[in-house]
Amino acid sequence: PLSSHLYAEVRLEKVNHLSVLAVFRDEYDTIAEWLAHHVQQGVDFFVLITNSRASERFRAAVQPWASKVTLIDVDDNESAQQSKTQLLNKYGLPLIKTSKWWVVLGSHDFMYARGSYNTLSDILRESDSHRNCRGSPASMIIVPWRQFGSNDLRIRPASVLTRYTMRRPLTETPSITSIFHGADVNEIGLHSPLMSPGSCTVNNNLEEVQTPSERDRSPRFDWSSVALTDNAISLNHYEEPNSKGRAQDYSVVDKDIRQAHGFNATVNT
Repeated sequence: PLSSHLYAEVRLEKVNHLSVLAVFRDEYDTIAEWLAHHVQQGVDFFVLITNSRASERFRAAVQPWASKVTLIDVDDNESAQQSKTQLLNKYGLPLIKTSKWWVVLGSHDFMYARGSYNTLSDILRESDSHRNCRGSPASMIIVPWRQFGSNDLRIRPASVLTRYTMRRPLTETPSITSIFHGADVNEIGLHSPLMSPGSCTVNNNLEEVQTPSERDRSPRFDWSSVALTDNAISLNHYEEPNSKGRAQDYSVVDKDIRQAHGFNATVNT
């Protein structure tokens, strides 16, 4: 049966290849869909930090994936007083070497492989075999977002994959997140970690780019080199519904880019 753990009590039998670290605060309504999608994409393990008020509902929702999930229940007061970044570092950093690759995702984020790749694991194994960073494999891979609006919805639906079809045009400068080596991380960030000196970063076509600095973790490189139409990896970010419904700048009808069983996208509009 699924049980929750303090980080000091977590024991994993092997070093995983790809793990997800996330903080959830009363966000349990789409967790089953979120887990199923990322398991299909090759994620081996999930470390989910949740406030105690939501933990019972969380346990019920994640039960089918109990062998792949560790829940870290945080007291409601601590959850309210500390930022997500503080919680990620307090509870996630001690576990960081239990997986070769990590990605920090939110409950609204669905990451997936594109083009000739079927899963995220396929791309990461290819990256492991490349020595395109000054003769060594990459330590961090930059991943851009596709941003989806609330689709005239005012309540978050049970399935975001089938109900969100409006997104921002791909001509806009995208937000980014990162997949990173656990062994090379000094500090975890919501979108990009602080990496050890000498670490090498690539875009998700495995081409070297500048690693974010300690002062500015926003990677600086030619955005044309990570055009969303060419990416091997992408992330769909689904905005929370609000009382106004769909935002006006979410104007592209995008019904084909999301496939419930894989997201292997061929639509480049």
